[in-house]
Amino acid sequence: MTAAADGRLVNVFQFDLSGLAQQAFMLGLSGSGTSAREGLTMIGVLADGTILYPTAVTGTDTPPELPQQFVLHGNYPNPFNPSTTILMDLPADAKVSVEVFDVLGRVVLRTIPEDHEAGHGRLIRIAAAALASGTYPYRVRATTATGTKTHIGQMTILK
Repeated sequence: MTAAADGRLVNVFQFDLSGLAQQAFMLGLSGSGTSAREGLTMIGVLADGTILYPTAVTGTDTPPELPQQFVLHGNYPNPFNPSTTILMDLPADAKVSVEVFDVLGRVVLRTIPEDHEAGHGRLIRIAAAALASGTYPYRVRATTATGTKTHIGQMTILK
């Protein structure tokens, strides 16, 4: 489960869905807590309308340890129109910015640096509606108290 505002991993839940093999279903989480003990329940609905409520939580874990290094997982969806999300792991709190370049190496889009907490699965949303269809390299820069790390990726816009 991630926090909607910043994509921060809050908790990991496990549900036993082994009895639903080869069936189409939709899952939803309901409640205000961040753990099963705080009122979180999974609600399932099969394709035929059968409601699976409540489904017992079979395990919970605390969020995983902090990553050991800055990892860029790329952007999704890719290709996209008009926006995409860049996914990364941060070993320390960082101020993160993204620069998108055209084929001549000119910066065509730059995000305002944002503060992100250390952890797995940190997200940056990129709105690129003003850019033409094409493939664009991008650079993610994460500045921490101990220095700056950069990684590059490639995104494709289809209009």
